[in-house]
Amino acid sequence: MRLDLSVLYSGQPMAFPDRAPTADELMNDDDAMGRMAGWLVRNLADRATAFRRGDEQGVLLRFEG
Repeated sequence: MRLDLSVLYSGQPMAFPDRAPTADELMNDDDAMGRMAGWLVRNLADRATAFRRGDEQGVLLRFEG
């Protein structure tokens, strides 16, 4: 079974970093929360891909079970 989920939104493109931000980065870096969200999504989904459609950003998530 597979679930593909596509989400469109206005804002900054989502990045999927290889590591979570440190506690210091979370406290002192304005972009760290976005990186944490991307890191969490990357580790929860089987596949995560960012894309752009017109003026909107998008994320395609795949969950397999």
